[in-house]
Amino acid sequence: MEGLTLGLTIAAAVIIVVGVGLGIVFSVFFQNMKSAGMERIQEQFPTEEIVRSEQTANFLGLKSRGRGQIRGNGVLALTRKELWFSRFVIRDDISIPTESIQEVRLVDSHLGKRIFGRQLLYVCFLTSDTIDAAAWLVADPYGWKRVIDLIKE
Repeated sequence: MEGLTLGLTIAAAVIIVVGVGLGIVFSVFFQNMKSAGMERIQEQFPTEEIVRSEQTANFLGLKSRGRGQIRGNGVLALTRKELWFSRFVIRDDISIPTESIQEVRLVDSHLGKRIFGRQLLYVCFLTSDTIDAAAWLVADPYGWKRVIDLIKE
């Protein structure tokens, strides 16, 4: 019985140490991601042009590219002229002129992808040959929608 108690105690200690270690690693990673995101936005736009930004937006894809896209984290920035997104890993920038935005709404899913209990920022826009749409998971989708709608007025 003593061996079992000792084994469980060691296992619990290992689980706690690994959990704390992972928590620290993810915390540092998240902070680095936010810093890199802010730097990328500042490379793209003068500070005074930025109306709203999000350093850790989760992109769920472009409608025109279909369901097979992989989601990706990156930075999302809004100016009076442009809604701009840049992925962290794959430097795949998306620029949507605000004048081409047709509709902004909040949705539960996009291209079959959803985050349960969270609303997504969904933006429909004109391209040179069609209407396309994109969706992001952002911290405050209502705030993003409100600001984009104000710019569009």
